[in-house]
Amino acid sequence: MPSFAIKYVDMQTLHTFITLSEKQPLIGIPADKNGREAVRYSAVLPTQAVKQALKLAGAWADLNWTKMEKGLSHIRRSSKPTPPIEHL
Repeated sequence: MPSFAIKYVDMQTLHTFITLSEKQPLIGIPADKNGREAVRYSAVLPTQAVKQALKLAGAWADLNWTKMEKGLSHIRRSSKPTPPIEHL
């Protein structure tokens, strides 16, 4: 954990608290813990790859949303549905 992240446990409630800088993302990863669903959190410094991926969030801001939504809807409606998964 980076040095500027502060982690502490409230001993009365047994909650873990993490304080991060605004530029440090907190990433939640679903996991199985003794047969129960849990989320593991990781506080990481943004690497160049993460910074580039985050820039993609606004990359389509100049596109016409109505036209894109119609295109996505067409793809969804023209595709054959995936059959139910019966065995994992």
